[in-house]
Amino acid sequence: MHESERKRILDKRGNQKTYQVDLGANVGIRIIAAAYPRLVELFGLQNGVGILRSYFRLILGYCTGTAVDIVPVPPNADQSDFTGYEAEHPIDRQIMRPFAIATCSGVLPSGQVANIPTLDRQLFWKNQLHEYNGRLAGESAIGGPNGPQPGYVNDRIMESFGSYNYPYPFMAVDEMINGAKGRIMQLQPATAPNEIDTLANNAVQQDTDEAADRLLQAMRIVSRQPLILAFTLSPHLSSIRANAALT
Repeated sequence: MHESERKRILDKRGNQKTYQVDLGANVGIRIIAAAYPRLVELFGLQNGVGILRSYFRLILGYCTGTAVDIVPVPPNADQSDFTGYEAEHPIDRQIMRPFAIATCSGVLPSGQVANIPTLDRQLFWKNQLHEYNGRLAGESAIGGPNGPQPGYVNDRIMESFGSYNYPYPFMAVDEMINGAKGRIMQLQPATAPNEIDTLANNAVQQDTDEAADRLLQAMRIVSRQPLILAFTLSPHLSSIRANAALT
């Protein structure tokens, strides 16, 4: 594939993202994430057969019972039906930053030493990440026979997270779940402690059901953060299995 054609595909629809990563030893790389469909586009894609046609919604209110509600997507859903939801990657693409660093240092973000050999910063990440490899292009297509077959290491990895060419992993997810999951993926609390303090003060001052619900919802996210993470790592749960796991 010519480099200009590759750039056109990666830049499709203008939501492609580049992560700058410092690998140490004066070596830096660019990891280029594949563009992916907005939620309003997702269910209309020609290659979207098999996408889970359900919303995953965080239930407001007190911290008991089911945390996530599963709602079918209407057959003729439009923009108004997607308010408050996002097309979500089950695993955040930004995880590639700490992953690349750990493969070079041998030390995981937790501080533990990895039990696998390290990769050469210069040879693999700097020289081979964006170098065309015909053998790699001949490997199996991502996600099945009709999926993409990138010939670049970067593209083979990043397409696997989900893209226009491989939309199957995406889910329609409540933006509150998405935000909490993103923080967990960065090894941060699902809800920042100062946010709970702010919501608690607001609840006392406003003395309304709505303010109380916002506080309880933030507390629920904290109490359910292991389940939120488990949910986001299991993108194709059936409704029955999802309900069972999240109660």
